[in-house]
Amino acid sequence: MPNSPIKLPNTFNPETNMIARPEGDKIYHAPRAAFELAYSLLSNGHPDDIAQAEKTIEAALAGQETRPGDPHFGNFLWEAEDEAVEDLNAVQFCIFQLAPTMIQYGNLLSQDLQEKCQASIRLGLEEIARINVHPRYTNIVIKDITNTILGGEYLQDEAF
Repeated sequence: MPNSPIKLPNTFNPETNMIARPEGDKIYHAPRAAFELAYSLLSNGHPDDIAQAEKTIEAALAGQETRPGDPHFGNFLWEAEDEAVEDLNAVQFCIFQLAPTMIQYGNLLSQDLQEKCQASIRLGLEEIARINVHPRYTNIVIKDITNTILGGEYLQDEAF
C-alpha cells in the first residue's frame, strides 16, 4: 500500500470533485478529465485516493445523457456546465478513460459504483456504435476501435 495519498492538482474543485478549468469569467469541469484523475487516484491505491476516486467518478457519470429517447442517449457532456451534448465525440474521450480504469482498478470500487460504471460503458458503446465517423478522422476512429474492444472486454460482451 502506498504511504500517502497523491496530491490533488491545484485546479481540483472539492465542491464538484472534478478538475476546474477557468475560461474567462467562467469555470468548467470536464467529465473526461475527471475520469483521468480517477484513474490516477485508483492507481495509487491509498484508501483516501480510492474514496476520492469514487466521488470523482460519480461526478463524471452525472455528465452522461441517460434519458431514453434523447438523440444523444449514452453520450457525455463536454463540460459539466453544458446543458446538452454538444460534441458528439465526448463519449469517445470519456469511455477511453473509463474502460481501462474499470478493467485495471474497478474491483477497488464499491459494488454499486461498479454497476453504474458497467451501465455507463454499455450506454457509451451503444452510442459509439450509432455515430458514423469517417475513417480520415483518425483520432476518433482509433478511440472508437479501442473503446469498443476494451469496453467489450470489460463487459464480457462479444457483440462489442
